[in-house]
Amino acid sequence: MKNNLRRLPHWAGTYMVLAACIFLILISILNAAKIDPVEIAAKMVKQFRPIEPVTQKADEVRNYVLFTTVSYKQFSIDTGTRFTSSASPEIESEWCHLKAVQSTSQSHRTLTLALIDGNGKRTISNFSNAILSEFGLNKTEVRQIIKTHCRFQTQ
Repeated sequence: MKNNLRRLPHWAGTYMVLAACIFLILISILNAAKIDPVEIAAKMVKQFRPIEPVTQKADEVRNYVLFTTVSYKQFSIDTGTRFTSSASPEIESEWCHLKAVQSTSQSHRTLTLALIDGNGKRTISNFSNAILSEFGLNKTEVRQIIKTHCRFQTQ
């Protein structure tokens, strides 16, 4: 161990020269590519800067979702409404799912019937007749379920 420590000062100079050469080559490459090393360093510092916490009221819940469940035949119709927070009436998104009540053939089967984004744009899922028949449904019945059983907050 002592012999290795005695050799360290001898090799330290070589490592320093090697590091300096690599640094100069890197700067030359960056300059040739017209890339500002100071700009890169600033971006790196910004990237690793700690994220400032978002202030939140003590009684406020973030990522607040309201669920409403309605029964329809052997299904449950679940409507979810995501708010920006529990303190805000602003809606981020909504969705309506049809879930098959557990049975041997349809355990945990779910269909997303419709979605509404934060701008109020409604998207109704377009299922094939084959998929709907697995649930014993047809397209007309699904459209009726969306109208009568999905509990969207936005109309």
